[in-house]
Amino acid sequence: MLLTPGRFNESYFEHLYLARQLGYPLVEGGDLTVRDSTVFLKTLSGLRRVHAIMRRLDDDFCDPLELRTDSALGVPGLLDAVRQGNVLVANALGSGVLESPGLLGFLPKINEFLFGEALILPSIATWWCGEAPVLAEALEKLPELLIKPAFPSQSFAPVFGRDLDDEQRQALAERMRARPYAYVAQELAQLSQAPVWHTVDDHLQHRAIGMRVYAVASEDGYRVLPGGLTRVAADADAEVVSMQRGGASKDTWVLGERVPGGEQWRAQRTIGAYDLVRRDPYLPSRVVENLFWFGRYCERCDDSARWLRIVLARYVDGDDPLALQAAVELGESLRLLPEEGELPERLLAALLGDDWPSSLRANLQRLQWAASQVRGKLSRENWQALVELQREAMELESDTADFGELLDFLNRLVMSLAALSGFALDDMTRDEGWRFLMMGRRIERLQFLSSSLAAFLRGVAVFDQAGLEWLLELGNSSITYRSRYLAVPQLIPVLDLLLLDEQNPHAVLFQLKLVSRTLRRLNDDFGVPRETGLVPLVECLARFDLGCLENGLFGETSVRAALDGLADLLQAVADESGQVSDRLALRHFAHVDDVSQQTVSV
Repeated sequence: MLLTPGRFNESYFEHLYLARQLGYPLVEGGDLTVRDSTVFLKTLSGLRRVHAIMRRLDDDFCDPLELRTDSALGVPGLLDAVRQGNVLVANALGSGVLESPGLLGFLPKINEFLFGEALILPSIATWWCGEAPVLAEALEKLPELLIKPAFPSQSFAPVFGRDLDDEQRQALAERMRARPYAYVAQELAQLSQAPVWHTVDDHLQHRAIGMRVYAVASEDGYRVLPGGLTRVAADADAEVVSMQRGGASKDTWVLGERVPGGEQWRAQRTIGAYDLVRRDPYLPSRVVENLFWFGRYCERCDDSARWLRIVLARYVDGDDPLALQAAVELGESLRLLPEEGELPERLLAALLGDDWPSSLRANLQRLQWAASQVRGKLSRENWQALVELQREAMELESDTADFGELLDFLNRLVMSLAALSGFALDDMTRDEGWRFLMMGRRIERLQFLSSSLAAFLRGVAVFDQAGLEWLLELGNSSITYRSRYLAVPQLIPVLDLLLLDEQNPHAVLFQLKLVSRTLRRLNDDFGVPRETGLVPLVECLARFDLGCLENGLFGETSVRAALDGLADLLQAVADESGQVSDRLALRHFAHVDDVSQQTVSV
């Protein structure tokens, strides 16, 4: 495994490239777990033993149990597994000390001691201030020096003595006297320059560069490779080349002909018929979990956008206060709408509010986050559609946007989300990740449809034509209803279409049976106990007779009782679907039950 801090690290693309070239799975700390002093990779099928880790994570962040307790990047218990000899870590823990600038001043003597010769390429003159004579000379020549931290664990930026005024120089000198061992003094070096295309002004601009070369181990010792990686400073006037400061990197090639008799080019291994694979054997649970939530947030954003479009349209028209009241009450019961304030401000908060956790903008941001964690699983078109969604949402301002503009945005958003659904159906391979993505969508849709219908049946507009119209719109079934009945919406046919129609993908029973079948297949594939919580609910809903709403035995009272009972059943479906989601997460993502802890050595 190649352990990386994650996609937000400035060198992540290097980690990704290295993992692909070496053929190693690229994992983050959350993908690994330590059980009984042994490291495992969390996969859908269980825990897979890890024997070796190539580490690209700083020492301090590797184990929050024994090192930095605030680290969310490491693997709790990793150091204990290393001490027990149960896992090999390349770039051994503690090897980062060799990157300490404090060692640079001793490098010439170290080289002479180890190899009996002077450095061929001298390093920049550097002095460790932990020695009293060096400190005194550094303080005397402070305007001519660059002051840097002596150890990688220190976080202060390099300081150019020439850029300080007298007061700042005196303050730096006091800090150096207090902790001289923490500083090194380095002579100023003129960095090489290279032309870089500046995209903002469309012209070439000079930038400082630094070149990193590489040596590889061979049978005859270490060999320096031709070429290397060139770091490019972020700004034209920058005097420090650093990826942490926004720098970039470029490949550096050495042009020339191959020397006769030199090392022969080793082509990549040939993949034959027996090497073919049709599933990722190292698919981490974290990736699948993000695909699962990507599916849920896609559906959640669509549900929220449709409800907001219904309420905004009826608020702007203002011709049916009962339907508007019912839609508002539905939003309050589902916690889509804040309960305090005037309705216009509440609607803006539900759409664009940064402080309202259920706002559409907040859910779009969560969708973007989940997608960013599985970028390699999404097509270019899929990713571009997501970026465009996020851009439009961030450009809208609650202070200046009017409801007409917001309605246009919601119409475009619903279309874009439909395109995302199409990408998932048409562009993605039907592997375990796709199955969990679709499972997330189905669970979210089932939960929303069930809870929405339950709230509607308890509301004031259950027999209102305008209320039934927006209920069909919320369930994306208006066209189907009109083509079937050629009549205004009525309660019994609307409920049949949204509840019991097994041909309508927006019907509760359709989704309920689909989720049950998918769970059954999933449990069989992974050899885990079957989910049975939804089975009695499927049977109860399938047996529900809409005729009881037509000829109530005791008139309106019995109809109201039947509606309340149906609402209770639908709420039970919504609650159970949420619990199914939680159990899936515990079993396949967190691996905390007995079945999911089964291990396979790899």
